[in-house]
Amino acid sequence: MLPSVEHALQWLAVVEVAIAIVELVARRSLRRILAALFLTIAVLFCFDRLDRAAGGERLFQSGVKLEKAGEHGAAFEKWKELEKQDPTHPGLHLNMAATARALGELDQAETFATEAIEELIENNGRQGPIRIGNAYYTRAAIRFAHGKFDEALADLRKAVDDGFPYQVSVQSDVDLRAMAGDSRFQPYIRSILRNGNGVQDEQL
Repeated sequence: MLPSVEHALQWLAVVEVAIAIVELVARRSLRRILAALFLTIAVLFCFDRLDRAAGGERLFQSGVKLEKAGEHGAAFEKWKELEKQDPTHPGLHLNMAATARALGELDQAETFATEAIEELIENNGRQGPIRIGNAYYTRAAIRFAHGKFDEALADLRKAVDDGFPYQVSVQSDVDLRAMAGDSRFQPYIRSILRNGNGVQDEQL
């Protein structure tokens, strides 16, 4: 005996409700699965960033040690490795500039110093313990060594404008001593000495 139309409609309604319940449960399960998956990805991403940061800092400190030991070529290789891993590491491009200059690569050194300045400008003049005045001073020294005296003077002015509170001396700083030989640079060097040490070298 065939079911009546009324019974058929009732069974159809029951089936529709059952399907709706299954879909609702499925959606909730899917949401839970997606939420768990998202959380897992987020945790893995954080661990990866922390691991990269720790590895980057190890590379940076290794480069610093090599640079202090006068192993400029080996230090530069460390900087290049770090640049691939963490190109925005505080102090990276400033150290690359100093190392390139020690290797006699003045054009490359100036490029790295400019990159450091641009990064510091984006970070409101600071990047970790580094201030933009340090970067301007570094580029001034590089440009002076390259014979770009007007550009070097402009950078030295900007270093002074930042305050440049670093400990420097004409007696120990080869760059400062070289620039002090040009009378145009002397007023700014006096300011740097006052800001950094509170003492001016006698020869100035």
